[in-house]
Parts: sequence; C-alpha cells; structure tokens
Amino acid sequence: MTVILWILAALLALYLLACLVIALLACRRFSGAWDPMKGLTHATDKLLAPYRDMIDAGSDWLLSHPSEPVELTSFDGLRLRARLYVNPEAKALLVACHGYRSSGVRDFASAMRFYHDHGMSILLIDQRAAGESEGRYITFGVRESVDVRDWCALMQQRYPQLPILLAGISMGASSVLMTADDLPDHVAALLADCGYDDPWGEFRYVARHYMTPAAVLLVPGVDLFCRLICGFGLKERSASAALRRTKLPVFFVHGEADELVPCGDSQRNREACAGPTAIFTVPGAAHGFSYLLDPEGYHKAVGEFLRAFVFSEERVRR
Repeated sequence: MTVILWILAALLALYLLACLVIALLACRRFSGAWDPMKGLTHATDKLLAPYRDMIDAGSDWLLSHPSEPVELTSFDGLRLRARLYVNPEAKALLVACHGYRSSGVRDFASAMRFYHDHGMSILLIDQRAAGESEGRYITFGVRESVDVRDWCALMQQRYPQLPILLAGISMGASSVLMTADDLPDHVAALLADCGYDDPWGEFRYVARHYMTPAAVLLVPGVDLFCRLICGFGLKERSASAALRRTKLPVFFVHGEADELVPCGDSQRNREACAGPTAIFTVPGAAHGFSYLLDPEGYHKAVGEFLRAFVFSEERVRR
C-alpha cells in the first residue's frame, strides 16, 4: 500500500510539474538571447516567404509615416504603449490589437494602407507583456481585453467626434470580442480575425491537436498555475458570453485551413452574437493568412461592412 501511495504521489508531482512548465512557457514573457518560445513565434516565417514583398511594402509604408507614441496605465498598474498614425482627413479611428507574442507591425502592416485610404487614423497597440508595453505574463485575452477597453476610452476622450473600429487578430481578436459588452459609446463595430472563444477551449484544442487526446487532462492543472502565478483563469472571460450581451456589429475573418484556431471558432462566436454580423472566410488560408491570400476579397467584404456600420449616415448623425 505504501508503494502505491508513493507512486501516486510521484505521478501527481510529475503532473503538477508538467502543468507548471506549460503554464510558464505559454504565459511568461521572455526577452534577450534565451527565448524557449522563439521556434513557435517564428514558425510562420517560412510560410510568410511567398508574401514577403507584400509584407515588406506594408511595413515600409507604415514605418515611413510619422507616428506619435501614446501611453496608458492599465487597471493593474502596467505602463502600456502604442503608436498613433494620424490621418488629417480621418472619418474614423482604427484600434488594432496584435496576436500572441507578435506586434502591430507584424500583424497589421500589410492592411494598414487600406484602412488609411478609407479615412482612418490608426492606433497600433502593444499588448501587455509585448513590445514596449510592460507586463510579465500574457493572459490570452483575459486581462488584455480590459486593456483594449481602456485604449478605446482613451481614444474616445481624445477624438470624441470619431467612431472607432476595434480590430484584432488571433489572441488580439479574442481580446476584442471578450470586451464587446463593455466598450465606450464611440466604438461603432468590431473586426475579429481568427479569434477563439476562451483560453480554456483553445488550450484544450491545442493539447488534442498538437499533443495527444489525453493531454487535455493537463489543462485543469495549467489553469491552476495560471491562477496562482499569472493572475488569470482560463475560463475567466469568454468571447461568446460577451457577444450575447452586445448589439455591436461584428465582422469575422477566418482562414478555412487554420489549424491553430479552427474556423469553426468564428462560426460559433458569430452564432452567439446578438447584433448584426458578417463573415469572410478564405479557402486554404492558415492562421492569420486570410488577408495575404485574398486581399481583394478582404477589401471588398470589409469595405462593405465599414460603409454599413462605421461610415453610415446614421452613425455620423449620432
């Protein structure tokens, strides 16, 4: 009996150790030469190679335009930073939220000229624990969603005459959707590219898809350490729950070949919406590749959405 107890204790210790390591690898900010997540965060560079000219042209265009640094103190005391690209003829403002371990330039540069040419100023934020913003832990949209709300409130104070389009990609999309029911009045619409519902579901999917079906048993332990160390729970906030409580228009984008966040996640989030929706899916597009594979289709679909909900005469009168 004693041997069995020791074996069970050892298995429990190994389980907890594995969950601790996963939680820290997933959530901890790494900087400097040693970055165990570098292989993951740069895994798409080879896939991006065919679109390098488009990406570089977008980056050059963005970086050639003057920008203004903007700062915000988060609800938990972090100094968050962003870059504001002012369009003197702006009819609206885009607040853009990048994805997991990425940046605004990496995720949005290719599409920024489209939004600028449609009469928008652009705020590219650095999510907490990314870029120039402070923070030790990434929280997969749970705390980022509150930051996103506060960025919108700050922009509403600064530009009270402009409607706001709040957009995000991947984790940034989930951050946008999770705060859908708690946004300032000037937010006119949301755009979510390849977002998930909640971190719990995304962790379970990644465990099943990239490890083994049994790996989902690790998720409760990961959730425990996320709560104890990183300050958030994997079930703490949900995109679908927030969408049920708002009538804001939402435009969903998703690649049909997305293996990191399945296209069905956007379909389910869309079904939860209480307000008007539209969706644009791209056959063959992997995670975050929809714009790169079909920019013309994206321009057409998003342009129609902007005219209907951001630049509409009814919105302007309000």
